[in-house]
Amino acid sequence: MSDATTRPRGQAVPDRPTLAAVLLCLLAVSAYAVATVTDSAGPYGVLYLAAVLGAAALALIGACRQHAGSRLIPLLVALGLLGSSIGDGFWYAFTWTSAVPDVSIADAFYFSGYIGLGGALLITALRGDHGRIDVDGLLDALTLAVVSLMVLWDLSAGDIVADTAHSTSTRLIARGA
Repeated sequence: MSDATTRPRGQAVPDRPTLAAVLLCLLAVSAYAVATVTDSAGPYGVLYLAAVLGAAALALIGACRQHAGSRLIPLLVALGLLGSSIGDGFWYAFTWTSAVPDVSIADAFYFSGYIGLGGALLITALRGDHGRIDVDGLLDALTLAVVSLMVLWDLSAGDIVADTAHSTSTRLIARGA
C-alpha cells in the first residue's frame, strides 16, 4: 500500500530533513531558554553543539542530494558550516576541561570553515549568469574585501605589533579567529 493511500487526501507528510530542521530549531530555542534560566554554561553548550552540528549534518545531506553539476556550492557551504561547528566543539571541550589556549586545533577548523564559505562566495561570483563571469559582482566582492581588510588592519595592526607577551604566530592566529 502506498503512502498516498494511507493518509487523508490533501494532508502533506513532512520529509525527514524538514522534520529534522524543525527539531533543530526547537533545540536552539531550548538552548536559549536554558541559557536565560540557568547560570551554568554546560547544558547550553550541549544544546548549542547539538543544534550547530545537526545543522551542518542537514546541510551536508542537502548538498549531497543535489545533482552532480550543482553540488559544489552547497557542498562548500555545508563544509564551511561543518568546520565552524567542529571548531565550536573543540572550543567547548577546552572550556569544559581546562583553560582555553590562545591557539588550538579549534582555530584550524574555524579557518577551514571560512575557506569553505569564502570559496562558495567566490565561485558564485565567478559563475554569474549562464556560466559567464559576473564582473560587477566580482568587483563588488573585491571592493568589500579590500575595504574590510583596510579597516581591520587599521583597528588591530597596532595591537598585534605592540603585543610582546605572545609569539608572532600566536598573535596573528588569535587575531584571525
